[in-house]
Amino acid sequence: DELTKMRTRVLCKAKMLGSVPDEVRTLIGTDAVRKGLARVFQMFQYKALNKRILYVVLEGVLVTLFPDNKFQQLFRKLHSRSTRPEKIQEQQKTTNQQDTQQKKWNVKR
Repeated sequence: DELTKMRTRVLCKAKMLGSVPDEVRTLIGTDAVRKGLARVFQMFQYKALNKRILYVVLEGVLVTLFPDNKFQQLFRKLHSRSTRPEKIQEQQKTTNQQDTQQKKWNVKR
C-alpha cells in the first residue's frame, strides 16, 4: 500500500544519507551530499535503468571471474548486433518533437 511505500522511501533515503562518511560530508558539503543522494535515489526509480545496471554489473562480474571464457568478445558481438541504439534514437526524436509541440502550445496560452 501507499503508506508502506512512503515508509520504505524514507528509510531508504535515511540509510543512504547515513552511509556517507562524515569526512565526505565535510569535504563536499552536507547540502551537496543530500542533493546528490536525492538524485541517485530518483535514478533508482526507473525499472529499465535498474535492469541495465544489473546487466552491466553481471557482464563485468562474468568477465572478471572467467577471463579465459572470452566473455568480453561475446558481449561485444552481442552489443554490435543490437538494434537498441536505433530504437533509442527514434524514441528521443519522438520525445523532442513532443517537447517542442508542448512548448509551442504553452506559448500560445
